[in-house]
Amino acid sequence: MTPENQVEFEIVTLIQDGKVVKRMASHRTYTCREVCELLEASGFVDVQVHGSLKEEPFRLGSETLLLVAGKKTD
Repeated sequence: MTPENQVEFEIVTLIQDGKVVKRMASHRTYTCREVCELLEASGFVDVQVHGSLKEEPFRLGSETLLLVAGKKTD
């Protein structure tokens, strides 16, 4: 069973002399909130979300998602 946020697909590569190589691959998509929660659950702190390298706010439709987080120190 494939999770709701996962897409599975087959990659077919044609190589010289007619040889065909097939591989399975999968791609998962996450919301911005889910990525932030994953980072925090992994011990990162002070997660900041930006929509560009100029630190513009991230909004629905932004072309870029830039996340900056610090490593938790003990």
